[in-house]
Amino acid sequence: MGFGIAKIVEGTGGVTVTGMITGTPQYMAPEQAAMNKIDRRADIYALGIVAYEMFTGRVPFSADTPLAILMKHLQDPIPLPAPSEVPEPFIRAILKAVAKKPEERWSAASEFVGALEGALSQLTVPFEPLPVTVTPAVVGPSGRPRKRVRISAVLALTLLTLTAGAVAGAALGFYPWPGALIAWLGEESASPPAPPPTMRAGPARPFVDPDVPSPSPDVAAAASPSPEAAGVEGLIEGLAAADAVTRAQSAEALGKLGPPARSAVAALIEALKDKDTLVRSASARALGLIGPEAKQALPGLTLATRDPEPSVSREAAEALKKIGGS
Repeated sequence: MGFGIAKIVEGTGGVTVTGMITGTPQYMAPEQAAMNKIDRRADIYALGIVAYEMFTGRVPFSADTPLAILMKHLQDPIPLPAPSEVPEPFIRAILKAVAKKPEERWSAASEFVGALEGALSQLTVPFEPLPVTVTPAVVGPSGRPRKRVRISAVLALTLLTLTAGAVAGAALGFYPWPGALIAWLGEESASPPAPPPTMRAGPARPFVDPDVPSPSPDVAAAASPSPEAAGVEGLIEGLAAADAVTRAQSAEALGKLGPPARSAVAALIEALKDKDTLVRSASARALGLIGPEAKQALPGLTLATRDPEPSVSREAAEALKKIGGS
């Protein structure tokens, strides 16, 4: 599975060639980029990149030079698409196909296909035919009774069939996942019907006890948590989710908040011990973005610099520099 041929040549002069790699950089497995021995699992990695591109419309890694793309395949974790862009069951199947280590990938392409079919079955609603009511109508001039079918039932059956076909086609990659359409349908279904017009009434005045002093604005502001704090708490809960994708996305979101996410430092330190490489890498990156507010993470980040995964150790070293630990 070559997906085209491209050659990367490095040399110290105009003629001498010190290394050559044959393949298309955007689809090459890490072991192929490192010029190690390859087998069918390199093809499964390339197939996973193709599936990623079919869902998102882009390859996971791009850079100005082919060599820079190969370095990303070797060191950087695969960027996680949003669940609205790629449904979570498909993300899990693709991430296993593009694992950095060959032994962590699907052992055969048939297993990858089976995982995609299983993800599709989780999204497709079992089809149940709608009841169609047939009632005898008024007898016509010819003396034979006519039958009347409810048009609404036929229309509903047609819409259900078209929807199932659209979901199946999007999941198989025939066209991009219609996230905007699904979001629009969700908003339409979630919005309540408009209330009937009524006479306008003034706002109800709350009862104020003259004997009880009203709280000051500072006290009232402290009593109610800010939306930012509530968002941090939700992301901290996401770090303890059962699936690795949610944990990694929560760590990335905390890093984007920066210093205001200081209350999540303890949870991110614990996430540095996660069994999933993407979660550990995203947690180290998030601690670095929080900055000096995350000084209590220095011991954990120092241990993470010795992580066997290069992406994790590199992110931990960068975080130490940003926090001021080195």
